[in-house]
Amino acid sequence: MMVTNSPKFEIIGHRGNPGNPLNSRNIENTIESFEDAWRLGADGVELDAILSNDGVLVVHHDDALGRVFRMPGTEEQKLVGEYTLDELVLGAGLNIEGLNLQSRGVNNTALLESEAPFAAIPALSNIPIPQGKKLFLELKFINDKYDKDSAADRKYLEDLVTKAVEFIEQKGLVDQISVLCFVPEALDRVKELNPKIVTAHNIYQGEASDSGRIKQLKQDFGFDIMNPPFEQATKAAIDNIHNEGLRTYPWIWKQSPEEEIAETIRLIEDGADGSINNQVEAALKIRDKYSVRI
Repeated sequence: MMVTNSPKFEIIGHRGNPGNPLNSRNIENTIESFEDAWRLGADGVELDAILSNDGVLVVHHDDALGRVFRMPGTEEQKLVGEYTLDELVLGAGLNIEGLNLQSRGVNNTALLESEAPFAAIPALSNIPIPQGKKLFLELKFINDKYDKDSAADRKYLEDLVTKAVEFIEQKGLVDQISVLCFVPEALDRVKELNPKIVTAHNIYQGEASDSGRIKQLKQDFGFDIMNPPFEQATKAAIDNIHNEGLRTYPWIWKQSPEEEIAETIRLIEDGADGSINNQVEAALKIRDKYSVRI
């Protein structure tokens, strides 16, 4: 009998429910993508938040426009933070040609053209969050890096974190939102502003394989969750994380649809608390088949 560390293994929709290949079902980080994940029964969704030039939290993964949305009529695609909210919402359109090139040979032209008139970069405040569901809110820094000696970086961190905490508190979502970030200093600041908010350190440099490193990071920054990418989420790494009293939700990325499901099964068997998936429906079916609720 397999059991998981949490009452049930949770399926978190990665940028909603974009599908696998990415953006083959919905456009990532759009309202339609999140609504589809909720409709299918996802336990939560993960999204990425960046500050626009006029200080609004907008939902977009990449540092700059170009891969998913692009400004028409120009080859220059600037950083998301260089545009105002209105410029992003009203001006940016789907990069249909580019998205097709990224789809591993699957021709998504019909889907993309049908969604193009409606797809838009949303403000965080417009994302639907049903009662009782989880939102994994990832705070984005350029290249996921932070220089504490840079005045500009310190100001951005303060502005980004303050806006995120204000959003969580004003919406009454302290019990539903976990704040994720690759920059642990941002998580530390979240806890300073509101210790009740759950925080999660995203990692990618093998930290989970070193129990001493996990212990030190937790002591320094006080987070509640540690999320490695799936390829670093070995059974030993998951055990290391749990041994420090932390939960873990590895994200599964750049895998084929079949490999994504195989990795989800492995994470269930190895005792992770959940996984962050591109294809929500298939992941839910696997979870219900393989995991035991306790």
